[in-house]
Amino acid sequence: MVKMVICCASSITTNVLVSKVIKACDEQNFNAQVLALPETMITKDIDADIILLAPQIRYTKEEVERIVKNKIPVIVINNIDFATINGNAVVDSVRKILNK
Repeated sequence: MVKMVICCASSITTNVLVSKVIKACDEQNFNAQVLALPETMITKDIDADIILLAPQIRYTKEEVERIVKNKIPVIVINNIDFATINGNAVVDSVRKILNK
């Protein structure tokens, strides 16, 4: 199972995106757990395989990478995929990065 954490500044859009990503995972038979968290909740001990940042908090990428000691991939979600809440595109990106 792939554990994804999606981080955003406000949880409104992220919660909708999480729902779309979960639906896309189901449609693609991709075994994943998807969780939404504010980036302030990221710790060095986070249980995740990948951390996805909303475009509006892309400025936190280096800090999040430092916190997780570069042991977990941290990516910024594509602007268009985030704006259109394209769960399939987000899952495709995750699968490509994790080679799944």
